[in-house]
Amino acid sequence: MIVDFSEFEAGAKKYLELCKNQEIIIARNDLPVARLLGINESDKLVRIIPANIDETAEKDERLERQ
Repeated sequence: MIVDFSEFEAGAKKYLELCKNQEIIIARNDLPVARLLGINESDKLVRIIPANIDETAEKDERLERQ
């Protein structure tokens, strides 16, 4: 399913439910910009990384723990 960004923005909750069963492509100005895929119960998440994290510092810290 392809939805315009403004439609996705207005109905994000609905599309989060729909993506459990199908792929959602989000488009802006008729160009695809993102793909929304649901996560199955069998999928394993290691952890969710916050958007404001310093990736270099995170990598260095992870290497130090090894």
